[in-house]
Amino acid sequence: MVTQWFSVIVGVAVGAIVAAVVSVATWALLNSTQIDDPSTVALLLGLGAGLPAAGYAAARTTLRAVFHGALAGLVMAGGVSLYASSSGGTASVPSLLALLGGGLALGGAGGWLADRRKHSPE
Repeated sequence: MVTQWFSVIVGVAVGAIVAAVVSVATWALLNSTQIDDPSTVALLLGLGAGLPAAGYAAARTTLRAVFHGALAGLVMAGGVSLYASSSGGTASVPSLLALLGGGLALGGAGGWLADRRKHSPE
């Protein structure tokens, strides 16, 4: 059982780019409508798009797609939770565990989608 770490790293990088683009676009759209705190909604939508993208990008070249997708989502969510806890945020342990679980689930879903696309007849 060999973990293909390069695929996981590429998946995390792709997921971070997707999360950043979606977050900035959402923030700009919500900020123009004068919503009070658009950064929270933008962050959630960015992570909601970035975590499956990380799983998909990590899993599209591996044999065990769901595993590598879930691992990429977990690594990306772990980086976000590490940054949130070290930057002086007031994130509680249950919310950090929920973020890690969401990263695992959404990354695995992206990996499953990549695996399905690899095996679908064209």
